[in-house]
Amino acid sequence: MGKWHCRTPGGRLHAFDQAVTSLKTESASSGEWAIVLGENGVTTQEPHREALRSYLMAVRALDTPSEPDLFIPKIIEVLLRHELQPDTVRWLGVMQKRYDDAQKDLLMGEITDSYGTFTPRECFEMLAYRNHLHYDIDREVRAQEMGEFLAEMARQQGSVYANVLTNLALYVRCLGRDDPATAYWFVQRADGEPSAVEWLEINFK
Repeated sequence: MGKWHCRTPGGRLHAFDQAVTSLKTESASSGEWAIVLGENGVTTQEPHREALRSYLMAVRALDTPSEPDLFIPKIIEVLLRHELQPDTVRWLGVMQKRYDDAQKDLLMGEITDSYGTFTPRECFEMLAYRNHLHYDIDREVRAQEMGEFLAEMARQQGSVYANVLTNLALYVRCLGRDDPATAYWFVQRADGEPSAVEWLEINFK
């Protein structure tokens, strides 16, 4: 496999670049979600099942600490081993903080049941492991005990967490792509496309 061996630092960056490129094609990443509590119970709207399953698999690969080849904090660590531009280092620090914050910030509000308060990742797992990636009986029991509405809230919070990770992966990829020290491992941006730093300065004012 030569220079692209995935266990080398450069190989990991190249694999991450490919994974993010693939992630951008996932239709469910921009799908519509809705939850309504009415007279007839809870009704929900979410992306098509197969599209959602594919998207969840792609996101999970970026957020599995025991599988570090694509794990976002590990990719940031690999990038920081290089002699990067000061702006790249600064923005990678921002991205790491955003990842850390995402582990505790429930953007749809706190969700608590008899087992405790959900973390964002637990919400993602409630979405992924009840009826998409595989069936987990413990999560199914918890969902039944907490009630249909709260269970759906947890699932939709899981979709928000997935979206946060998707955006983080895109930002980190762009930072690695645009820095001279690591650009070799990434497919370069198209002519006329803003640089990562320009893009981040606009989106993080």
